[in-house]
Order: sequence, then structure tokens, then C-alpha cells
Amino acid sequence: MTVLSIDQSLSCSGVTIWEDDKLLYFTCLKTSPKQDVLTRIIEITEKLKTLIETYDVKGLVLESLPFGLNSTSVRPLAGLHMCLQKLVYDTGIELFESHVTKTKKLATGKGNAKKEDMLNALLSRDKRTFDTFVSGGYKKTTGLTDLTDSYFLYKLYQKENT
Repeated sequence: MTVLSIDQSLSCSGVTIWEDDKLLYFTCLKTSPKQDVLTRIIEITEKLKTLIETYDVKGLVLESLPFGLNSTSVRPLAGLHMCLQKLVYDTGIELFESHVTKTKKLATGKGNAKKEDMLNALLSRDKRTFDTFVSGGYKKTTGLTDLTDSYFLYKLYQKENT
């Protein structure tokens, strides 16, 4: 089954598409902070819809909302989150949602891991995929951490659904 995992964000959403543990595609969907929030959400959702159709995706993996964060940052994410759920509804694909601490715990052994910890976990666990992301032009400051989170979201999905 082809699965898309996404570390959703308005600035840079890390997206990986998998089929039977094979990485088919990866990207970061970036939007401009100069645009209004709704425009950014629509742009991300439309790009995801295109990827779902192009790769015949049957499942979407994403994190639940981080309600412990500052509410001003969670509100726009909540809008994106609901649009992703509507995308699942409209396309008829399956949804797998997990809490951010579960993903971090799978990767590092601790639920409050930092970005650097997640990068180190990917580097030590799957250097080939790490190198693939880097060779795609992604650096720590330009989407590598978002792709890493997407990678581990997929690994959590895989662990809990096989």
C-alpha cells in the first residue's frame, strides 16, 4: 500500500511517500509567511492532493495537534489539520494519526527529543535515507528535520500496522 507521511507545518511540511518500505518520493512543501494563513493552507492541501493522485496514495500518516504549544501557533496548524482530514475524507484514503511524543520515542527512546536528536537517530538508523535527503538539497535549516520527522512517522505507522 502506498502511504504518504507528513510532518505538517505552514512554513515547511516534510513529505515522504512510501510503498512497502521503499521511499518513492520526498519533498518539503514550503509556503511564504507573507501570504495569509488560509492561502497557505489551501496551497499545501492542493499540493498534497496532487501527490495523492500522482502516486495513488492509499493512506495518510500525520501527527495529532500539539495542544501543549502556544495557542497562537496551534490555531493555524489546527486549520491545516482539519483540511488534511477533509482531504482524507474526500479522497477515501485511510488516516493514521499519532501523538508527536510517540514518534520521538520510537526514534530516540525519549518522547521529548530535540531536532538534533531526531537527525542523529536517522543518521545512525538509516544513513542511506539520511544521505538521500541531503543529496536532495535539504539541510538542517531547510527541511531536513521535517523530512526526518516524516520518515519516523512512517516508521511508527509501519510498526503499529504490520
